Amino acid sequence: MNDYTIALLIGNGFDLDLGLKTSYMDFLNSKHFPKDETLSHFIQNIINASKNNWIDLELELKRYADKDYTGNGFRDDISYFEEVYNKMQYGLYEYIASCEKRNLINDKCCAFQLINKIAEIQNAKIITFNYTNVKAKEGICFDKEVVHAHGSISNKDIILGIQDNVDIEENYHHLIKSHNDAYRSCNIREVLRTSDEVILFGLSLGETDYHYFEDFFLEQSGLSGKDVKKKVIRIYTYDENSRQAILRNLRTMNEKRVNYLYDLNNLLFIRTKSPEYPIDRQLFYKEIQRYDEIIEQEKPIDMPSGFIV
Repeated sequence: MNDYTIALLIGNGFDLDLGLKTSYMDFLNSKHFPKDETLSHFIQNIINASKNNWIDLELELKRYADKDYTGNGFRDDISYFEEVYNKMQYGLYEYIASCEKRNLINDKCCAFQLINKIAEIQNAKIITFNYTNVKAKEGICFDKEVVHAHGSISNKDIILGIQDNVDIEENYHHLIKSHNDAYRSCNIREVLRTSDEVILFGLSLGETDYHYFEDFFLEQSGLSGKDVKKKVIRIYTYDENSRQAILRNLRTMNEKRVNYLYDLNNLLFIRTKSPEYPIDRQLFYKEIQRYDEIIEQEKPIDMPSGFIV
């Protein structure tokens, strides 16, 4: 088991499971969101889109910058838009920083227990799509590097933007994540390809981030023309609604062949909402036990004194 490799990729659902109020809706309802920009069509679009008590800011950015934008028929002057966008991004930074300072987390939740266990495994990589510092949270202590895909609060370089494969107005190309001065490659595709086990925790695999995973799920479904290397795939999500949403997104990614993904891999969903899903909680503790076995197998064997290899 010494060469068994694990990739843990975490999204906002991870921080929410810890008890941090880091959703975009929490930000919109905070004093840090620029509600005072009442003349901004962009801000009004966001407020209108949030009336169903849910919003994805990156998706709204994409819609606003789209070449076929309709919206309310108006866009802000580009210089004013950039001013408002920068104000909103800084407001998001301030809000997430304030959440991180509170540092009150639920040490009984799945997220807390899982990351502390994964951090003990030698060949484990951790990539976060969140801005928060995983290792700064009380009770989470390890030396392993955590790679930030979209920047971090601690480095003051958060990236709020749009994926590359979009057709947007040229004036808005600066919103593309890879055009951001703080963008750095974290080699996600290679990590997914070379890992024996892939764990996704709190990622929706929705429109704003599935481009990171599309090739991976196509290949693991046997649809890329390459031989499939069977992998352990674990997807942690909140409840049955979010599980179904992820399955719909997977259908989009792998030509509606989710059954192939099950057939060719060891795929398991675990819903973290407790106590509504006691069976999933039992599955979770079986996973923790499995990681304990991996950690135990990784421990060096004590040789007798004077033993020569």
